[in-house]
Amino acid sequence: MQNLDEHAAGLRDWIERCAAGPVVRCELHTGGSHRIAWQIDVDADAGPRELFLTLDAPGSGGEDGNARDSAVLSALAHTSIPVPALVGRDGPGGALLMERVAGRSDAPAGEDLEPVMSDLMRHVAALHDLDPGKLSLPEIPALSKPRSLALDQIEPLEVTYRDTPAARHPLVDFGLGWLRRHEPRSVDRIALVHGDIGPGNMLYEGGRVRALIDWEIAHLGDPMEDLAALSGRDMSTPIGDFATRLGEYEAAGGVPVDAERLRYYRALVLIRNSLLICLTLANSEPAQIPSQLPAFALLLRRAASQALCEAQGTPFPALPASIPELPAAPLDDDATWIPALAARAQARCAEQRDLLGALADRFLQPVPNT
Repeated sequence: MQNLDEHAAGLRDWIERCAAGPVVRCELHTGGSHRIAWQIDVDADAGPRELFLTLDAPGSGGEDGNARDSAVLSALAHTSIPVPALVGRDGPGGALLMERVAGRSDAPAGEDLEPVMSDLMRHVAALHDLDPGKLSLPEIPALSKPRSLALDQIEPLEVTYRDTPAARHPLVDFGLGWLRRHEPRSVDRIALVHGDIGPGNMLYEGGRVRALIDWEIAHLGDPMEDLAALSGRDMSTPIGDFATRLGEYEAAGGVPVDAERLRYYRALVLIRNSLLICLTLANSEPAQIPSQLPAFALLLRRAASQALCEAQGTPFPALPASIPELPAAPLDDDATWIPALAARAQARCAEQRDLLGALADRFLQPVPNT
């Protein structure tokens, strides 16, 4: 059994106080890169309890993830949004302890795909329908200006990125400027958004979503961002027909889909995630880098370049015969840089086809016009 106190002094005692009983099993849980997690079993006074424990992982870019996650779980506990029940928060090392929800966290497939994804869209619509002003969310930063739904979340990451020379990548350098030049000027509704919604960040069982999990980057924003994050996940974890998902979301009472803003936020999500992977790769020892991460970085860059092409109304280029050079044009020349970045990303993915496997042929579904 893991020695929990090696990770944070007094952690085991804190768990046993919160759960009212001794820890009888703890097993390290693999899957996330921004937090350390365990499955915990406790022989509580009222009977056995199955729990889930997370700690922020220093240096991973998610140092305050547990504080935000636990705040959202607390705020949503009495709403219709399915979330794990909190057992303890703010423990040693920033520990977060919650009830363990039964269900699978992988991408639904086969006969599970349609009912699970349809149920997810119902919950996303309900999330966006909540009035954030009536939720107690002191850990969620207020917007710096009324329209700043996109760049508030990017700017702190950009500072870290620019201070880390080894993390720099042309697609991210260009993309950050593009996001600033094209930031939407209006929004239909400001909502609490998950920020990374979709397969992998939900638990499902019996054709239904049992819990939405991993709220560490939740923030106030445009509901289109969650829809964009869902469509971006489709490049590796299929979600079914994207147009169908959007129809289910609107039918469940979600905000009317705005195709232009959705395209913008898809570029934002993919550029942001590319930036985060750049930081992870730059700050990790080679032996500590998961084998799949460089491959995922390639896919993210290609998807981000595809999203930029679609948002800009530029055709996605055919696969070039060789890896093209990037232009010497100014970095704010959209018409030159976007197709060049897309062609280069295409060529890099083709070069690593053996590494990518079937994902080498998986591209983003288009955003349907509304």
